[in-house]
This record gives sequence, C-alpha cells and structure tokens, in this order.
Amino acid sequence: MFHIRTNDQLQAHLAHKGDLSVTTLENLDLDVSRVPSLAEASLRGCRFAEGSEMPLDLSEALFIDCVMPKLVFRSASLFGARFIRCDLTGSHFEHCDLSAASFVDCRWDGVTLRDCDIDATQLPS
Repeated sequence: MFHIRTNDQLQAHLAHKGDLSVTTLENLDLDVSRVPSLAEASLRGCRFAEGSEMPLDLSEALFIDCVMPKLVFRSASLFGARFIRCDLTGSHFEHCDLSAASFVDCRWDGVTLRDCDIDATQLPS
C-alpha cells in the first residue's frame, strides 16, 4: 500500500499509477473528480473540494475525519465503504450501491439519496 502525505507525492503517484486505489492518504486537500478509483483506499483527515464529483469505485474505502461538503456520488459503488466522523453536509448520492456501507458519527445535514441500494447500510441517525 502506498502512503501519501504531501501533494507532490500525490501528483507523482497519480502520474505513475493513474488512480488512488489501495492507497493511504492523510491530511490532504483533494479534488478527485478525475480519479477513476478510490477502491480500498484509506483516507484520514482529507478535505475534498466542495461540489466535486466522486470516483465511480469507492468499494471498501475507509474515510476517517474527512470534510466532504456537497460532493456528488453518481452511479458509484460504495459497497462496504466506511465513513467515520466525516462531514458529508449537502452531499448527493444518486443511483449508488451503498450496500454494506457504514456512516458512523457523520454529519449528514442536507444529504440526499436518490435511487440508491441501501441493503445492510448503516446510515446516521
């Protein structure tokens, strides 16, 4: 697994590998709109560009203490993804597979779900 802590490391990794799957990212400002996959990635303390469209494959990804305002999840697989203490305020999920995903202690104000599979999903209360 690659461990990325600086934007220079991030750019070099993307140039070489093309995606961020099976990668650990910490405390970065991210615009992932052109990243095809975050499958099995681990992200801690990352801040996502407001309104960005998320990658299609987020399966088994782990997000801890991430700020993710008004993100768009469209036709994405979040199967088994885990969100812990993340701020998802105003985010939109449309035609997503949220099966077995969990959202623990997340800020969920204004989040919308449209035509999503939520089988065995742990949503915030």
